[in-house]
Amino acid sequence: KESGAIRRIADFMGTGSTVGEDLVEKVGDQTSHECMSSDDNWDRFSGMSVAVLVSERLGLGYRYELEPYLGKVSRIGGKPGQGRRVLGEAARELFDAKWRQIVTEELGFKDLAEMQAARREELA
Repeated sequence: KESGAIRRIADFMGTGSTVGEDLVEKVGDQTSHECMSSDDNWDRFSGMSVAVLVSERLGLGYRYELEPYLGKVSRIGGKPGQGRRVLGEAARELFDAKWRQIVTEELGFKDLAEMQAARREELA
């Protein structure tokens, strides 16, 4: 498993020198998609309670049949672009409008690639 991100987080928290390989492996196991999407853990990581509140607030109604595709940890595994194929046109339009408002107008990035490039430059 990839432990680089776990080590960078530990370093950022100032605990990197005290974190042994056994703890890195345990954190890697507990933060894997397999662990977080399991029946025992999914509700802790899905964020579905927030999704229900937001969809109701936006007047979209909550569609339980979409539950496997939604949340921070998808039970069917997430793939880039998957949500766009499943969500209805109204939901996509709302997301696109919010993206333009925050990312384009407020932050000044024309698209995701430009925002990611700025972040890489910031971290370098």
